[in-house]
Amino acid sequence: MNGRLAGALLIAGFVAATSPVWAFAAANPTFSSDSASPGQLVSFSGSLSGTKTSGACDVVDPQADETLSASCSYDPATGFSGWFQVPATATPGTSYLLVFCGPPGCWTDRAARDWLFRDAISITAPPRLVVVPAVTCLSYGDAMSALSSRGLHLLKTPFPWPIGRVDPPAGSVESSGSTVTPYPAMVPTLRGLPYPSASARVVLACARPIASGPTGGVVASQFPAPGQPVPAARVVTVYLTASSTPTHSSPTVTTTPPTSSTATGGTSGGGSDHDDARTTHHRAWWKRMALPTGGAAGVAALVLLGLHEWRIRRPATPMANGAEIRFRDRRTSAAWDAPRPGRLAPSFVVRRHPTTYQLREPR
Repeated sequence: MNGRLAGALLIAGFVAATSPVWAFAAANPTFSSDSASPGQLVSFSGSLSGTKTSGACDVVDPQADETLSASCSYDPATGFSGWFQVPATATPGTSYLLVFCGPPGCWTDRAARDWLFRDAISITAPPRLVVVPAVTCLSYGDAMSALSSRGLHLLKTPFPWPIGRVDPPAGSVESSGSTVTPYPAMVPTLRGLPYPSASARVVLACARPIASGPTGGVVASQFPAPGQPVPAARVVTVYLTASSTPTHSSPTVTTTPPTSSTATGGTSGGGSDHDDARTTHHRAWWKRMALPTGGAAGVAALVLLGLHEWRIRRPATPMANGAEIRFRDRRTSAAWDAPRPGRLAPSFVVRRHPTTYQLREPR
């Protein structure tokens, strides 16, 4: 070996052994996906050797000479890992080069740099959003075609039964390229239902009902059993029996017609209930007023008031002219002077008001 070449190799080996880690391997770090779209978050992990410290690290865009929105940490025993966000300005169809180094500030302060790796990720166009179509009751092959036309993938678990539902459900918005999981339609529970209701449930389960028995009855059993996938033939046999549901009728009210004795008031010698009620209704007013409702006291008050008014307002007996009138105080008297004197009769004056008097015949 040439002496000069041997010396150069020796010097290079010494520099590599005593210098910070400088690596340009394409496989370090590895990304969570081979490609990413602008604005997408990407996780990464890589290995380290020869480092003696641990802490945070930087993810740098060398072309823009700036640190990305990212999180990065490293340790000599576990390597380095974290995540970064692809800039929104990244151009689809290109390869995006990134620098990973530590500790923080390592890109601009080379003297403090402990390690450094470079790798690139492919940039793709952002996925378009699509609506999951309705594939209920379709076969697996037809559902796959309907989803593929929207840019979606059907999970590769083909089955012979009709599709009952999918996840994500129909009508949801997903990114183009997403995977949709199908689930088979299941036979519903029909026992005890009238045939029209059972038939409707079978149709909703993507099958066709076949009645065995009177369609006016209720379901006694079925085939296939509830909870089983709807068969590929899409037929559910419904076994019916006569209705055991009791008929709910309105209660009958029986009216007994009145007998001849009741209608005519009974036989002689005794009154009927109708007569008693009529007699009670038409009893004398004073009997009704005597009920314990204060009616008797009211009647007595009205009688007394009537007597008082009658005494006051009844016509006075005429007296002869010149007759002496003596007041009740026994000290005041006056002479009777009337334009039409009547027969002579003793009378006295009754006081009605402090200033008003009226002649009354004595009792």
